[in-house]
Amino acid sequence: MTTFLGRALVERSRVRQNAAVERAGWRATGALELAKYVILASPETAAGNQAIADALASNPPLIAGTPVVCEAAGPPRWVRLSALGTCAGAESLAQCLVRDGTSYVAYDYYVEGDRLGVSGGAKGRIHANGNLELHDAGGVYTGFVAAGNGFTFMNGAKPANTSFLGGADQGARPKRLLADVDFAALAAQATTTTPAGFDARITLNRTTVQIELGSPSTTVAAPTTGEVASNGVLYVPGAITSLKGELNGRLTIVTPSTVTITGNLRYVDGNGRYACRNGVTPASGDYVPDPAFVRNHALAVIAQGDITFDLRDPADGTGVPNDFELNGALISTRGRVGISGVEVDGSGTVSVTGDSFRLDSIRRLGTIMSARRPVSAVLQPDGSLRHGFRSGASIWDAQLLADPPPACPTERHPSFLENVRFDPASNGAKGTLTFAAGVGAMATLKSMSALKAAIGATKFDWGCDGAKARPHVRDPTATGR
Repeated sequence: MTTFLGRALVERSRVRQNAAVERAGWRATGALELAKYVILASPETAAGNQAIADALASNPPLIAGTPVVCEAAGPPRWVRLSALGTCAGAESLAQCLVRDGTSYVAYDYYVEGDRLGVSGGAKGRIHANGNLELHDAGGVYTGFVAAGNGFTFMNGAKPANTSFLGGADQGARPKRLLADVDFAALAAQATTTTPAGFDARITLNRTTVQIELGSPSTTVAAPTTGEVASNGVLYVPGAITSLKGELNGRLTIVTPSTVTITGNLRYVDGNGRYACRNGVTPASGDYVPDPAFVRNHALAVIAQGDITFDLRDPADGTGVPNDFELNGALISTRGRVGISGVEVDGSGTVSVTGDSFRLDSIRRLGTIMSARRPVSAVLQPDGSLRHGFRSGASIWDAQLLADPPPACPTERHPSFLENVRFDPASNGAKGTLTFAAGVGAMATLKSMSALKAAIGATKFDWGCDGAKARPHVRDPTATGR
């Protein structure tokens, strides 16, 4: 009997300890969510979010009104929030990485002036100020999907067979992100500026960029993987009449004119591996990231005019290839992004203006943002292809969200990565968080003991006795707003 009672007491103690740890975790998570609300409610200034700026300038560095520590974490604009919960001697730590401002590359698709059509789903954010056409049954959208003029379900897509895992808003407020792009400021940040009055033909040769201004050609050094992001802006005052090649570096190309893409644009590492498999060989399989690819790459192309893919007879050899791959963020602030040989009218209706060319495949890793409707294919009334690409695949490049291309514009809205919880007593983790490359080594941040001291000094009142209550705070990122 004594042995049985002893075991029962031990088990009761274990259950109580586990319950205390769980309650401590809820407290920590609740504090973290409260800090997110404070940040979201704080004004955005030219220097960033006011609540974050105030916390970083304070000692201890706490988000106002909360016991949450805020500290710089790696690249510019990234911070880490940490909250420690306690209950009956148990402790739990909850943390979250936050970017003070959302880079434009957070979007998979963004269209400011027209309606937008997408099919199959997407992982990044989608926003259209006009109507959003959703094509094909079974679409799964993991990022927040928004349209100012509702959704139209087409070609088998229906509300019942379309999933919005990141939330959706059919009556979103219009955005004017493209109007905020400051070309004069981008020109001032340029590390290389070509002479005014000349168009340019640009070829990316991995670690160098070849620029042809008529004749002769000039070769200039490109940002390599070892250089900082601020040193990688190429400004071209004239039109870019040809852009193609492979990049092993971090580069932003800017022009107040137009861009014509005449060949593949692909990331390649020092081992000769490409960012995605089967980019130019669609018959070999799905378009998926290559896990062996060594990643520290970023490309953004920012133009005021159209960014077009030069469609010609593949036998011609002067336009994009029959199986075409694009890596990078393409941003047109006043024009459109997509195939050549089409026009988009004021209502977003597309028409073919010249000869029709039918190519096999376009596969894309990155972002498309444009004022006008992006187009990769024009169909006949019977659904057959008239002009453009027969098939396509796209992947939103989440890597760029952690470490965007040099000088890439930023929306004044904080981005929160998912929470991760640590229970020191069990030395375990509840939930998982994959830190994107470039965010910074966690060892360089505050230690557990330093966090406990900073949070403990606040003597924060949880408002409950014995941890009988759990904070119920709705995740502000759940709606994607």
